[in-house]
Amino acid sequence: MEKKGRGGSGGGGDKSPRKKKPGAPESHVANALKTAYEDAVREDVPDEFIDLLGKLS
Repeated sequence: MEKKGRGGSGGGGDKSPRKKKPGAPESHVANALKTAYEDAVREDVPDEFIDLLGKLS
């Protein structure tokens, strides 16, 4: 009789981290998001936003 429970080779329990390949599609998405974020951070705050913030205080 086969014991069921922990430690068996029942599959599905692989918790090892996957190594991403440098050319994986996820890296392209990550690079695109990083570039978009950096571009947004470099933009000036519009005068209308500064005026609205001044009205709040």
